[in-house]
Amino acid sequence: MKTKSLLTLSTILILALTACNFPLFGGGGATPTVVTIVTVVALTVEAGGTQVPTRPISTYPSTITPPPPVQATLTPYPTYTPYPTQTTVPCDAAKFGTDVTIPDNTKMSPGQAFTKTWRIFNSGSCTWTTAYKVIFVSGNQMSGTSPFALPKNVEPGQSVDISVNLKAPNSAGTFTGNWKLQNPSGVNFGLGASNAPFYVTIIVDAPLFAVTSALVEAEHTNIEATCPPGATFHLMAPIKTNGAGKVTYYWKFDDGSTTATQTLDFAAAGTKEVTTSYSTSVNGNHWAAIYIDQPNHQLFPSTALKLTCIP
Repeated sequence: MKTKSLLTLSTILILALTACNFPLFGGGGATPTVVTIVTVVALTVEAGGTQVPTRPISTYPSTITPPPPVQATLTPYPTYTPYPTQTTVPCDAAKFGTDVTIPDNTKMSPGQAFTKTWRIFNSGSCTWTTAYKVIFVSGNQMSGTSPFALPKNVEPGQSVDISVNLKAPNSAGTFTGNWKLQNPSGVNFGLGASNAPFYVTIIVDAPLFAVTSALVEAEHTNIEATCPPGATFHLMAPIKTNGAGKVTYYWKFDDGSTTATQTLDFAAAGTKEVTTSYSTSVNGNHWAAIYIDQPNHQLFPSTALKLTCIP
């Protein structure tokens, strides 16, 4: 900066001297005025090297503070949403609704009759007509009819109550019957993608062994005869039990007489018929009954008999 200033002022001085046509040194006889001017200019130039106004160093910042960084705003890419996969609905498909009757593990007596009802939804794309059937597929059928037709047409999304009349087995245990639907082409289908059956499960309790019935019948309940000798009534009685076991019994009559005790063996629940005869010469009304000693200790209802004596 100082050198440049000296050159500039020197140039100005030369131009000034030339313009005045005065020599700087020697025989020109320069006037004091010119010398004074030169001196003043020289001094000014010399002094100017140190007196040129400058900005104080202390006014400059000691460090340069960079501008704050630009906060870039990132716009996220939109979330990718896959196109839905088209699902093909089968023609014949079913979905379980509820057990309308006989919930699972309902307790039953041996041989008890009952009606099982399921509510089933048509989850397929085809209408179930009455040409569709309900069919037993496995387990214990429990005397149920199979196959049998649906009771009505069922549109997709609708439900139908399917009922089947059943009978509990005579023996104790847990029993399950599995059922499915069958289309008009004879193809069976069940519930959901696995074609599972809809089913009924019952528990048959083993009751105490007992005679449930022993009613006496007579070949003739009203006889006319000469007395004496009177008449003989021929009697029979079906003895029915609820399971396997031994029965002891005897016949008993209105005059207080009885027969000897007899024994019956039952391998399972069922009925066995027994017979006897009763003779009397007494005019009037009579009766006969069976007393079950084992296992009941019970006198079952009697049957009325009548003898009319004629001369």
